[in-house]
Amino acid sequence: MVFDFDSLIGQDRASWIIRSILKKKAIPNAFLFTGKKGIGKSTVAKLISMACNCLEQEYTPCCNCKSCKKIQSGNHPDIITVEPEPSPSSPDSFSIRVDKIRDICSVIELKPFEGKFRVIIIEDAHYMNPQASNVLLKSLEEPPPSTFFILCAHSSSLLLPTIVSRCRHIRFNPIDNKKIQDFLLKNYDIDENSAFLISIMCDGSISTALEMMKNNFINFRAFFLEQLHEFNFEKIGYILSFAESVSKNKKHVAYALDILSSWIRDLIIIRYSREKIINKDIENKLISLYENEKIEGLLNKLEKILVLKRNLSSSINLRLNIESMLFNLARK
Repeated sequence: MVFDFDSLIGQDRASWIIRSILKKKAIPNAFLFTGKKGIGKSTVAKLISMACNCLEQEYTPCCNCKSCKKIQSGNHPDIITVEPEPSPSSPDSFSIRVDKIRDICSVIELKPFEGKFRVIIIEDAHYMNPQASNVLLKSLEEPPPSTFFILCAHSSSLLLPTIVSRCRHIRFNPIDNKKIQDFLLKNYDIDENSAFLISIMCDGSISTALEMMKNNFINFRAFFLEQLHEFNFEKIGYILSFAESVSKNKKHVAYALDILSSWIRDLIIIRYSREKIINKDIENKLISLYENEKIEGLLNKLEKILVLKRNLSSSINLRLNIESMLFNLARK
């Protein structure tokens, strides 16, 4: 696959803004890219780094020179990336600690080693703790010559207002489902229905779509729905056993909740706009399961699923919560 601004998917506005900045050679002290994971923020950060350090073209990445290739492979000494690290006491908790930011502030006092610009890319900048954020502030305001920052975050509201005010803020939008589907069909060995399902359920994120393919989401979905369809909701033992098997893998739990929420959504939508359902391949099975249930009951079930999905990153008892959710689904 080609790696340049033209290859970006679904980010025409962001690409236009950045190309205009590069054309004017007016690089700000800091960029702030916001938007969900996997929609192009990191790719654009790398492309800007290439454009500013390209040996063949001025403020445009040629993608073929020694500098561009080093940046693409992550081996350029002047392109420094900072990422959140898991907490030693809690592997599910991430942060960017103050010592990391202090190290960066020390490095940028030196001249770039071989490039025209030194670029500091802070991935998931919203994970900076307050101390780290405060240390970064002065460097954002007055970085040394030939140095600039690129902060990537989910939302500007998760950062200190003083940090946001010092950055050129560019928002990245979720990618259109059809564009993701076309991307998957063009670049991967995948059938049209699978590409459609993944594009709908990846929440507008290319990296999430690729992760779903890597984790055999389609096979898991087939297995999960078959189990669910044959499941005897009237027997407590079945519910407890099913909850135990699903809760062993947190990634499978996340997929199960996505599948269930799309399933309940379809049961609501199918009564009003049948052509807009997601799970078209199991339409008849869906209808047979809850054909007589009222909308209020389905909405209640959907809310229970979404609450558990939002709490996945916390230290909740997954098995207990899945049991509770399944008992709720069993109620007619």
